[in-house]
Amino acid sequence: MNVKYYACFVVQSHNTNTGRELGSIVEIDDDVGASMDHDDVAQMLAENLDITPSTLNVYHWSRVH
Repeated sequence: MNVKYYACFVVQSHNTNTGRELGSIVEIDDDVGASMDHDDVAQMLAENLDITPSTLNVYHWSRVH
């Protein structure tokens, strides 16, 4: 069953110390989402946003009730 999760993350620019803070609703399988840590979420988001995972820092990941 798919469940919605909320992710808050910062995307750093390669050339500067500035970043963009973003939030997004992500819908994934509940078994997968419950077992993901912030590094797993960063990898998934980076793939979907077509950016390098090292430029993305997830600081909040929780299920939407």
